[in-house]
Amino acid sequence: MPALVIGRVGLDATMADNLQDVQVVGRDGIRTVTLKGFLNATTLALAKELKGELAAQTGRLVAVTWALDTEIDGFYVLRNVTIKAAVGDRVYENFSFPFTCTLERLGSEGEVEFQSLVTGTVISNSHGLIASETKPFHAPPVGALAYNPAGTSPTQRQRSTPDGNIDWYDNISFTQDPQWSVTAANYYKGAVEVYHKTVLRAGFSAPNDPGDWELSNGIVRVKPSGGGTSDGRILVAFWDGTDWDAEFSFKTVFDPATTNATISAWHFVSTIRNDAESGSIRLVRDSAPSTNSNRHTLDISLRRGARFAVFRHRYSRGTTPAWDIIRNTNDAAVAFTPTGASGATGVEDSVATSGFKYIVMTPVAHSARTTEGGVRITSAAAFSYAIGGEIAAAGTGDTTDDVNLQFFGWISERDRAIRR
Repeated sequence: MPALVIGRVGLDATMADNLQDVQVVGRDGIRTVTLKGFLNATTLALAKELKGELAAQTGRLVAVTWALDTEIDGFYVLRNVTIKAAVGDRVYENFSFPFTCTLERLGSEGEVEFQSLVTGTVISNSHGLIASETKPFHAPPVGALAYNPAGTSPTQRQRSTPDGNIDWYDNISFTQDPQWSVTAANYYKGAVEVYHKTVLRAGFSAPNDPGDWELSNGIVRVKPSGGGTSDGRILVAFWDGTDWDAEFSFKTVFDPATTNATISAWHFVSTIRNDAESGSIRLVRDSAPSTNSNRHTLDISLRRGARFAVFRHRYSRGTTPAWDIIRNTNDAAVAFTPTGASGATGVEDSVATSGFKYIVMTPVAHSARTTEGGVRITSAAAFSYAIGGEIAAAGTGDTTDDVNLQFFGWISERDRAIRR
C-alpha cells in the first residue's frame, strides 16, 4: 500500500508520499484536516485519472491512511478538493499535480464504528418462496471486529477473497441494522470495486468504453466479453482461494422463438453506485437487436460478501418478448428447486468447471434451457436474474440451495459512520 491513501485513491495506483503541508483545525466540535502536496503517478495517463478520481470523492465518506503520521489515519468526509494541472511552465512535470483537500474528521477506529442500514424482504417471485424461507445475509469488510447483529443470532461464516477471508453472517434479520468496527487500512478490503479502462474508480465518472470495465467483490467478478470491444456477452468468474477460475460466458437472446437475435454489443456504460458495500454499473444499447428503434438497459449489481451478481434488464418498446439468458456455447444444466419453493427457480451447471458450477436464478416465470445452460424468461419487458456459483465440496451457506435462498432474501444496505 502506498504511503498516502485518500479513499480509494492510492489503493490501486501509487500516489507518492509528497505531502508538504498538513493542518488540523478544531472549531465548534468539528475537526478539519487540510492536506496539501503533490499527486504523483507512474505515467501521465494514470496521473490524469487519479486527479479526476480524487475530486470524484467529494461529499463522500473516505478512509484515510498516511504511513508517516498514523495520527491522521481515520474516517472523514472529503469536503473539497483543488487540483492544478501545472505549476508555472511545468505542465504535468514528472506526472505530478499539486493538490489541496479539506476533510472533516469523523474519528479514528477507536472513536467511530459503522452501522449498516438494512432494507429488505423476499423478492416478489413466481415460485412460492416467502420471507421466512429465504436466507438474507450481510458482510462487513475483511478484518472487521465487534460485529453486533442487533438482537438477532445469524451464523458467522467465511468466504475467501484476494484480501483475505471475509466474515459474512448467514440469515440476518430484514429489520435490524448491524454494527461493526474496522480500521481505516481495512475499510476497503473485500469491498465491491468498479474498474473502467483498468483503473479503480472512486466515484461515478467513467470513460464510455463498454468493452473495458469490471465489477468485483473478490468472490464474484463480472466483465464484458470481446477483448476490449464489447460483443454483448458477459463473463462471470469466481475466486477459488488463490486465483480467479475459468470464466463462464453468458449471452442475452431477444425473442428466441422468432427473432432469435443475440444482443451483439452495448453502446454505453456508466457507474450508478460505487460504495464499499455495494456497486452497480449500467449498460445501454440502442436500436438493436431488431430493426425497430428500441432501448435495452442492463444493470449489474454486486454486494460485499455475495456469491452472486444481480442483473436487471429493461426493454423500452412496450412489447413483452421472451428472453434467453444462456451460455454462449451450449453447456448442459439441470433445473433446480431450492428448499421451500413450489417450482424450479433456475438451473445449475451439470458438471463443475475448475471446481465451480454456475447457477442462473430468476424470480419470474421461466423455463429451463438445460441444453444451452440457462433460462428462458416468459414474456417480459423488464426482468431480473442472478448468476452465482457453487464451489466444489461447498459447505453450509455456499451450496446451490443456499445461494438461491440468499438471492431471494433481497437486501439493500448503506453504511454510515457513528460515534461509539
